[in-house]
Amino acid sequence: MKSRISINLTFGNLYKNQKITILKQKFRAEIAAVLEAIVR
Repeated sequence: MKSRISINLTFGNLYKNQKITILKQKFRAEIAAVLEAIVR
């Protein structure tokens, strides 16, 4: 039972990290779009 909990925690952390990475990519894409709009 204890090992299952630690596995769940590991998966939870991986999922969280993946979410953060996706959010960062979206954020960067939005910044790039805004900068392009300003330059044009």
